[in-house]
Amino acid sequence: MVKYNYYGHSCFSLSVGEKVILVDPFFSENPMTKVDPDSID
Repeated sequence: MVKYNYYGHSCFSLSVGEKVILVDPFFSENPMTKVDPDSID
């Protein structure tokens, strides 16, 4: 099963098991997101 996480604006991740794809057009230093790159495994 694919798990979808939306982090804000247009940043999201898709994961299956232990494989994760992070789509991040504006993730670092974005004041509108509650997570940062270091907080994601």
